[in-house]
Amino acid sequence: MPTLLQVDTQSGAGSITSQVYVCSSAEQVFKAMNIEAAMEIDGGWGSFRDRIDFIQSIGTTTTSVIVLVVATVVSSTETIKGQSWIQPPDTAFEVYKQGGDCFISSISKGGQYLAAYTFVTSDETSFESVVNVASATFPGWGVNFGGDFETRIQNISTATSVACNFNQTGIGFSKAKLPKCAAEIVNFVSDFGTLPLDNPAVFKYSTNSYSSVSGCPDFSHIDAYRRTYVDPTHNTPRLSDYELLAKTNLKRPPHLNSMVADITGWREAVDEDPTKPGITTPSIDKTVLVVPHPRYGLLVEPAAGTYGGGAFTDIDIKQIALRLLPSKIIIRGWDDVDALITTYELQEGPNLSFTTSHGGNGGVNSPEIDLGPGEFITSITVYWGD
Repeated sequence: MPTLLQVDTQSGAGSITSQVYVCSSAEQVFKAMNIEAAMEIDGGWGSFRDRIDFIQSIGTTTTSVIVLVVATVVSSTETIKGQSWIQPPDTAFEVYKQGGDCFISSISKGGQYLAAYTFVTSDETSFESVVNVASATFPGWGVNFGGDFETRIQNISTATSVACNFNQTGIGFSKAKLPKCAAEIVNFVSDFGTLPLDNPAVFKYSTNSYSSVSGCPDFSHIDAYRRTYVDPTHNTPRLSDYELLAKTNLKRPPHLNSMVADITGWREAVDEDPTKPGITTPSIDKTVLVVPHPRYGLLVEPAAGTYGGGAFTDIDIKQIALRLLPSKIIIRGWDDVDALITTYELQEGPNLSFTTSHGGNGGVNSPEIDLGPGEFITSITVYWGD
C-alpha cells in the first residue's frame, strides 16, 4: 500500500475459480496468469516471480500449444476507500521520486495451482491442427474446469497424434502435496478450495494515479508517459509488450537488440524527469516480432547419390520445436565431395550449438558457408579442376 498517503481500507470476501485456457503463444500464457508485461520485465514480487518462473519452465516455443489449468483461491482482498497526503507535496517530481507514477489501490492474496499440458508440434500444419482441436475441446477463453478434463486432454492427443508434456506448481501453500501424475489433477483441483493456505501470496493488485488524490500537483505528463508504456485500457501492443517479447527471444537478432535499447533509453529519459514534456516515443516496427513457423520435411532416404548412405539423423523432433537452424556448412573434398560438415544452433531453449560430419576424412575444407536467419541452401554443386 502507498507510503505517501494516509488511507482507509476495506476488506473483501474471498473467491474460488478454476479455469482452463488454450494458449498458442507466450503472450497468451502471460495473459492467462494475469501477468502484465511490465511486471515481467521488472522482475516479480508476491506470486508474480513464481508464475514467471513457471512460464519459463514450460519452455513455450513458436510451435507449442499449451492447455493451461489455473485454480485460484483468493483468501483476502484489501481495497483503499479513501486517501489523503501524509505531507502535501510541492511538485509532481517530488511525488514521483518518492512513490513512483502510481499507487497500489487494492491487493488480493491467496493460493494458486498451475498445470500446463504442452503439445509440441513439428510444423505449421500439426500446430494448427492442435490449436483447432484444443480450441474446440475447450471453447472460449477461460473455460470452467470440469470432471471430464482428463478425458478431454486424452482426446486432443488421440485426435492429433501429438503427445504432451506435463508441468505443475503450487503457490501459497507448502504442506499439501501436488498430484503425483496428471491423472490425479481432477480430484486435486475439485478440492482446491478446501486446501489450507499456510503462506498466502499476492495474486492480483490494482493501481491508481496520484492525480486521483485531492491536492496532487500537475501529474498530466507523468500519466501520459505511463499510458504510453503500459496502458491497461488498450487492446493493441504497448511499449512494455514489445520490450517483453524482444527480451524473451533468447537469441534475438540485432534489430531486436536495437528495439530494446531504444525502449530502455526512453524509460531512462522519462525516469530522469517525467514532468518534462516532449520526450520522443521510440518508433517501433510492429512486424519485427513476427516469427514464422518452421517447415521441415524429414527424409526417409538420401535425396541423391549412388554410394551407400542413408538419411541424416542430425536432429530430432524436440530440437525442431526449439527452432533448430543450420548456421554454418563446410564441404571437404578434392575431386569428389568427401564430407559435409554442418553446425546447428537452437533459436529457443538452451543456448546450444553442435557440429556433425558425414563422410570420410580425406580432402581439404572449403571456405565456410555462413547462414543467417531465413537463409537456406537448396543444392550444392562442387567443381574440381587444375
